[in-house]
Amino acid sequence: MKRISFFPMVALLAALVLASCGGNNNSVQVKLLPSNSGRIYFGYCDAQGDKVKEDDTVAVKDGIAILDVKRYADKNPIAYFFYPEQGDQVYFLPQSGSLTFTEQENVNGNPDGGSTFVPNTGNLSNDNQKFQDLYAFSSKINSIGKSLNEKYQIAAYNNDKERIDSIRNAFGEFIASMKEETKKFVADNIANPAGQVALANNLDLYKFNIVDFDAVVNNLPDGNLKNDLLARMEPARKIQPGQQFIEVALPTPQGDTLRLSEIVAKSKVTLLDFWASWCGPCRQFNPILVEIYKQFHDKGFNIYGVSLDQDKEQWTKAIKEQNLTWNHVSNLKAWDCPARLDYMVQGIPSSVLIGQDGKIIAHNLEGNELKAKLAEILAE
Repeated sequence: MKRISFFPMVALLAALVLASCGGNNNSVQVKLLPSNSGRIYFGYCDAQGDKVKEDDTVAVKDGIAILDVKRYADKNPIAYFFYPEQGDQVYFLPQSGSLTFTEQENVNGNPDGGSTFVPNTGNLSNDNQKFQDLYAFSSKINSIGKSLNEKYQIAAYNNDKERIDSIRNAFGEFIASMKEETKKFVADNIANPAGQVALANNLDLYKFNIVDFDAVVNNLPDGNLKNDLLARMEPARKIQPGQQFIEVALPTPQGDTLRLSEIVAKSKVTLLDFWASWCGPCRQFNPILVEIYKQFHDKGFNIYGVSLDQDKEQWTKAIKEQNLTWNHVSNLKAWDCPARLDYMVQGIPSSVLIGQDGKIIAHNLEGNELKAKLAEILAE
């Protein structure tokens, strides 16, 4: 089993002390569908998101696996189990008394169909109920995203442009809705572990709106968690709209170092664009960006493209194939790029719009949004 991916956050630390925990040993039952058998993997992740110890394997007997839950109080763990034939990693908070998870087929809210492990809600502590709400919410988001991506791949394979546009619009609406629902969950639950976990996992939602982040984090009690989250978001304060851009200096395909400041100095507005040749969404957006560049370049618009590639041949091939005639740089170290870290880029494509005065205007504008903003700026 690999490192727990559901909690890739830096320390949650003391705020995740689970008041509902009690005693040293508590049993958790995992009931499988009658047709299923085998073994359950069971373990804990600590406040860093790392395993406390190697997973245990628990045999299924008569359709039931009994997990002997021990509270690692010094590490404040989150427990999890994994049944390979079902596929989900299920997380829960150790609590006093017994707890049962039952595998059920075709559970509402599971767009992929199949089975889901459902806890016995009658025995859940309030904190655990909130945590299960978070788990169900995350599963729903992942399933809808997966479904839209599969539909997009089929439409792209069939070159169905109308269907592609429809799915893109649906995906944009889904992302916007997901962000708002997540932020609402955080705000409503910031006093309990589920809300704190949701916040720590979704700092990306707040990095361009530090005011919203401050409003939420200020509701946390003073302590390690609050201090840790504030420290993690400190770099975001440097890339808010209105702040001066952070310099980037990387090699061009020809090997010369090109600074972002050189492009900003000779442009009325500059787009700092993070992308890669291997990134499907980037390649899909590039034709739109080409048209925008053609429309506004003569009016003072430039693009400084930072690639997260490793293969120079693939990088330069993509530039040529997609007719990306603007400025390009890369250290060819993929995600190990200082500019990515400076601008807190967690996924690509990602972009930063910079004004002639060197101040950040906006982040991650979509095609029509970018066109409208450029038309507004360059009409002045």
